[in-house]
Amino acid sequence: MTKPQANLPPAPVTVGDHTLEVDPILDFGYLTITTDAKTITVTFYAVTSLSAQPRDSVTVNLKTGKLVPAGGATPAKSSKRPKRKK
Repeated sequence: MTKPQANLPPAPVTVGDHTLEVDPILDFGYLTITTDAKTITVTFYAVTSLSAQPRDSVTVNLKTGKLVPAGGATPAKSSKRPKRKK
């Protein structure tokens, strides 16, 4: 584990065209990477002597290259027709 550079102000901080939005996580752990050919999800798990807990996760839509909102993949399409407003 490597601590951030000295004198780095707390997030959010912008350097050039890059912005650090959240302070770095300083925990030992591991990443899992999963895909379903439509999205890719990367999750960081912090490990303690008792367990591994998810600390941060991001999901990217592989077709659009955009982040998928928290809570999972794109909403499933309903097989029911939407009701029309009168």
